[in-house]
Amino acid sequence: MTVQPAFAPTKAEERLLEIVGEASDPVRKAAADAFAQTGLPHRRMETWKYTDLRTLMRDVAPPSADADPGILEALDADDPLAGVDRARIVVVDGRYLPERSDLAGLDGVTVTDIAGTPVPQREGPIATDPIVLLNTALGQGGVRIEVAPDTKVVAPIEIAFLSASRSAATVAPRVSVTVGRHAEVAIVETFRSADGVAHQVNAVADVVVEDGAHLTWTRAQLEGDATQNLSTGFVTLKRDATLTHLAVNAGARLWRWQGAVRIVGEGAHAGFHAATMLSDEAHGDARLVVTHAVGHATSKELVHNVADGKAKGAFQGLIEVNRDAQKTDARMMIQTLLLSDSAEFAAKPELEIFADDVQCGHGSTSGQIDASHLFYLMARGIPRAEAQQLLLEGFLAEPINAAVDGALATALRGVVSGWLAGRQTA
Repeated sequence: MTVQPAFAPTKAEERLLEIVGEASDPVRKAAADAFAQTGLPHRRMETWKYTDLRTLMRDVAPPSADADPGILEALDADDPLAGVDRARIVVVDGRYLPERSDLAGLDGVTVTDIAGTPVPQREGPIATDPIVLLNTALGQGGVRIEVAPDTKVVAPIEIAFLSASRSAATVAPRVSVTVGRHAEVAIVETFRSADGVAHQVNAVADVVVEDGAHLTWTRAQLEGDATQNLSTGFVTLKRDATLTHLAVNAGARLWRWQGAVRIVGEGAHAGFHAATMLSDEAHGDARLVVTHAVGHATSKELVHNVADGKAKGAFQGLIEVNRDAQKTDARMMIQTLLLSDSAEFAAKPELEIFADDVQCGHGSTSGQIDASHLFYLMARGIPRAEAQQLLLEGFLAEPINAAVDGALATALRGVVSGWLAGRQTA
């Protein structure tokens, strides 16, 4: 039965309420009822002011059906991480497929299907965000990854999210990750789909990094030109834990990523890096909230954005320092290059500090490519287009090189080069 909304629904909201109204278990039903009180996010919600989904989302695709073997084959053939030695967890249209996965070499790592298991309960505003509620209400599936204490996982673990239905589909996977005490692991999320198919992806990742553990988390959003991707990440960092997070955004027609990170243990460090590429009429929006709940911890954010054509983008970064979080050191820098007069990018760095013995700062720059840098290269015989390409590659490679190295960094720099080459030939 369709849940009853507390507002006048749009066509898309009517369809969503119809789909989530079929939820039967208590957790999914509670999430559906909560979504019926809010509806889709809109510009009057401060955290969604740059992405008015109530206006942008005109229709809703049906829940995903069977994957098309031809599309899966094409996605496998065009693997951006082909040169990276890694284990692989494959989630197709929101469902974990063990038969397509390769878990060789993952001693000390347990991977299980999350479908039908309880949803972790989170606190804070993002836990009741309409998109998170929708993911819970849809509840298609995903994976739980548990890394045993003191385990050192040598090769990265890729979680490959593939949307492979021939027609547009709603996809709602969830990932739960626990990195045990003093363990070390690198995880790479990749999101991919074919061009021309308007998939609607809503993904949630819930991560806990235990005392003394080290997690490198890379998120590569490389979906087709008609896909919509809405993703949320929850992270808890405990004592002396380290998180290095890298986001590479180079796909989708419309995407929004939101992260909520809580540092609850002294000595912890969170490093966030992002390389965002927007072109044509793409719309991209990222929001990151880092909460220092205790003192003697650090965080650093380095975000590089490039916008071309009629693209629109935004980055909202908030660092919260609680009253007891003395000796916090937190930094944020957002830098953006606009490659056309029609491109737009909004940067909104914020600090909320309730402690008095801290070192915190933020900054933001935006503009065109520095003419003096371009002239320097051209004066040495490098054609203008090639000189511009070199400068953009260096700008976008900086956050990648700061977060990862080896074959993974090479593959991601290849993504950047491919995007720039496509921009030149468009």
